[in-house]
Amino acid sequence: EAPGIDQGLGVVLNYGLSVSHWSDTGGATGRDLSGQFDLRFFTPVGALSHGFAAAPQQVGGHDLLRLDTYWRSSFPSRALQVQLGDIATRGPGWARPVRLGGLMVERNFGLRADIVTMPLAGFEGRADLPSTVEVYSGSLLAYSAEVPAGPFSIRDLPLASGSGVARVVLRDVTGKETEADLPFLVTDDLLRPGMADFALAAGRPRLGAGTESDSYVSGIFATATLRYGFSDGVTFSAHAEGGPDLAMGGIGASLRIGQIGTAHVSIAHSRTSEQSGSLVDVASS
Repeated sequence: EAPGIDQGLGVVLNYGLSVSHWSDTGGATGRDLSGQFDLRFFTPVGALSHGFAAAPQQVGGHDLLRLDTYWRSSFPSRALQVQLGDIATRGPGWARPVRLGGLMVERNFGLRADIVTMPLAGFEGRADLPSTVEVYSGSLLAYSAEVPAGPFSIRDLPLASGSGVARVVLRDVTGKETEADLPFLVTDDLLRPGMADFALAAGRPRLGAGTESDSYVSGIFATATLRYGFSDGVTFSAHAEGGPDLAMGGIGASLRIGQIGTAHVSIAHSRTSEQSGSLVDVASS
């Protein structure tokens, strides 16, 4: 069940100001003032955000430059958010974000602090007598539980992101202790089995964002990206983009390499009326 959230009505302004003082060899001096602002009007059903910047002109005065303007509604129970207005698409490492004026629907796990998206370490063992299991990460106790006599299995140990070796201590009712090392790898490159992450976007491409030449060009451009956890060690991905005279798509996978890290393999192809191209991408992290 999703945790409760506070809802209200109000306005907030975030800002950053910068003042610089300069002088040249001729003795002339001056002072420049610039700033960046983020104005938000929030309601129980969403928030309207408007970002703008004040940049000094060479002849004096300031230009007000619009950054991003959008409406965003969040649905924490579904870990979902919808954004209308200026958006930046997302995708795998081999793709590039595209600025659009349009609509984006995407998964946002940040809305649900109670959801664990990464595969976590586990441990299986056997206790001859009722025992206590303790798991230490370094010198810190990360987990402790009572287990009955016989085989036992512990899932989703709360170990920090990264790789390392945890220490498992099994202590039975007579005080006898047995220790074992547990190599682990916890990374957000992988999704838990059965979990999906996605983003869908469509709109008109935006050029020159944050400049005086800011504009939206004609034609509708759309993107779709998906990640799916197939197993604890394999996460599949797919990405597609399309628009006037453009089609691009690719698939890939992130693979666990033991307790060392992950490997990423992708293949993609794009085509326009004039030319086409393919990409094979192999990386590790």
